[in-house]
Amino acid sequence: MLHRCLSLISLLLPLIVHAAPMTPAQIPEPLKPWAEWALWPDKSLQCPNLGAAGETTRHCVWPASLKLELDGHGGRFDMDVRVYAEQPVTLPGDAAHWPLSVQADGRAVGVIVSEGRPRLRLPTGAHHLSGRFEWDRPPPALSIPPDLGLIALSLNGQSIAFPAINEQGQLWLDPQAGDSASAESADALEVRVYRQVIDGVPTRLLTRVELDAAGKTREIVLPGGLLPAAIPMRLVSGLPARLDAEGRLRVQVRAGHWQLDLESRLPGEITELARPTFAPPWPEEEIWSFAADN
Repeated sequence: MLHRCLSLISLLLPLIVHAAPMTPAQIPEPLKPWAEWALWPDKSLQCPNLGAAGETTRHCVWPASLKLELDGHGGRFDMDVRVYAEQPVTLPGDAAHWPLSVQADGRAVGVIVSEGRPRLRLPTGAHHLSGRFEWDRPPPALSIPPDLGLIALSLNGQSIAFPAINEQGQLWLDPQAGDSASAESADALEVRVYRQVIDGVPTRLLTRVELDAAGKTREIVLPGGLLPAAIPMRLVSGLPARLDAEGRLRVQVRAGHWQLDLESRLPGEITELARPTFAPPWPEEEIWSFAADN
């Protein structure tokens, strides 16, 4: 029985490496006792793969949102983050503007300095972080975690609708530094979808989603990224994006033109493919192409 379990795990490991991480419910019952062993010592195999085709770029920390309430003497922050495998989580601030009284899920935690940035380690799961800043005068810009999507900024009690980020990945703390062009635009979104079916074993599907967005930074939900029964393999995006448990794309979008590429595979023998109807903002029409396996 042990030999059979180990053999099955060895067959499943290549799928785990290249596909989206399995949830505990998706693991076959006989293999559940071996799940931790199969992933040891590389826990990053549980993390979403956001690399391009042929590449492996796993993101184990997902900083979902950051709220900052700042004034001339300091302020506080609240940040929500999801951790897929234990890795350092970057906090807002830097060596000159260090976050104080940091808490994770309501408990005080120690913060270390790494490459000049404040960081801490968290177990897997969803966490709420909070802390405060103190300064004699506010800095012109404040370092924030990379790959952060949703930012809510308040300066001296005034909400900044369109926070601006400089080339160094720092958040401008000048109320006039926001994107005036975006500020004049109402929320708008145009979605275009292109799919390529690649013949082979298994059949693969490349889905390209192009977004033209205007207005404030926000999270959108796109329901049509995965066809029914399709298994995600990798996602490449210029914006923070992930697939939720229902197979929908959750994208933290901001004004501009953006592109997302999702690769999936279709299990079993494919005799026909039909495009389901998806709810808006998914478009009513898509452009499909077919690549034969020569």
